[in-house]
Amino acid sequence: MRSGTFGSFSKRRNSPQQYQLHTFNVSPQPSPKPTSDDPLNPNREENFSLLHNFNSPAHNVPIFNDSVSDSRLSFDDFPSIDPIAPSHPSMSAVRSININEPVSYRKSYPTNIVKNNKYNLFTFLPKVLYEQFKYFLNLYFLLVALSQFIPKLKIGYTITYVGPLIFVLLVTMLQEFYDDYLRRIRDQKANSQCYQIFRPEFNSDFKPLPSYKILVGDIIQFNKNDRIPADILLLKTSEEGGSCFVRTDQLDGETDWKHKNAVSVTQSLPTDYELLSIAGQVNVELPHKDIYSFSGNISIQNCIQSSPGNSYLNSISTKTIGIDINNTIWKDSTLASGTAIGFVIYTGKETRAEMNTSLPRNKVGILDSEVNFLTKILFVVTLVISFALVLLDGFRGNWPITMFRFLILFSSIIPIG
Repeated sequence: MRSGTFGSFSKRRNSPQQYQLHTFNVSPQPSPKPTSDDPLNPNREENFSLLHNFNSPAHNVPIFNDSVSDSRLSFDDFPSIDPIAPSHPSMSAVRSININEPVSYRKSYPTNIVKNNKYNLFTFLPKVLYEQFKYFLNLYFLLVALSQFIPKLKIGYTITYVGPLIFVLLVTMLQEFYDDYLRRIRDQKANSQCYQIFRPEFNSDFKPLPSYKILVGDIIQFNKNDRIPADILLLKTSEEGGSCFVRTDQLDGETDWKHKNAVSVTQSLPTDYELLSIAGQVNVELPHKDIYSFSGNISIQNCIQSSPGNSYLNSISTKTIGIDINNTIWKDSTLASGTAIGFVIYTGKETRAEMNTSLPRNKVGILDSEVNFLTKILFVVTLVISFALVLLDGFRGNWPITMFRFLILFSSIIPIG
């Protein structure tokens, strides 16, 4: 017999739409020892579940397009789908989110609270003082003011050295407090903005909820000029073709409107409320900062009605299609046209907008930097003059104290304001 590998298809009885491939090897040579990369090695670790989920007896619902099985609709029977990884490195691991899953069964993800304030009750004073005295200018005047509490170094009235420093610090603290207060007001306004959200617990209807209560897996309805509160997958729009336009100037600074498309398998549903009764799964890459890259897939299950002569009741048809950046709208974008319905895939600190936002920090202008540099030069000049005066005096008596008193006298050359 000629050596080689032959295959044959056998048709399963009572299941006319499923086929099984049988293979056997008739080569007289011994099979090579399986390696870690050998697909026949039972210890080989697979990166994707498409291979070992296809014929697994634990899953009765195939994931290929338009495949049929005779299992009832259940999230427990829905297979975990890991799409083939694209070039982006974050697809080495996949986030799977069930559609219309009750909140009690969902995984825990970051909350959607917006928080941009820099200080709280306990950190305000330490942080403000640190930000002020890390610069040489303020640190110099602090040391000069503290020296007036030492009797041997005291020159004139203490208030003339301490007063200007306290005044500058108070003005700075009031400004920081006011700026942080405005941040809290903006955060509170963003967190309290309400959206029409659907969850299975809401009796098949949309319910208004504030932005900070939005969870991964929620279905949200948006109107024109609504701000997008989280990263969403676009499921359906008011346009027949499933298109819409968004403004992303708050995200990337671009004023041109961006064109987005809804997922075709959900856009084709007759009404918006059909989205509230479907079951399926969305598989997306793990969160990352790139706002121009995204990949994943979505699988939707549809129940096939029985027909005369068909013995398969409650059959499930599963359709899986790929999704990309054109099917997503990132947080802080604004819907510019029509209405839309989206599926939340990232919230809070995992959104693209939050991952590209740096923590609030004190901004130092060019003028402030130049003044700080000139202060260092003037300090060196006053130090040289003080040393020269002590030198001309012949280093008599306690000359270090005398030199330090000269430094304090010359401190008026440097403007504290």
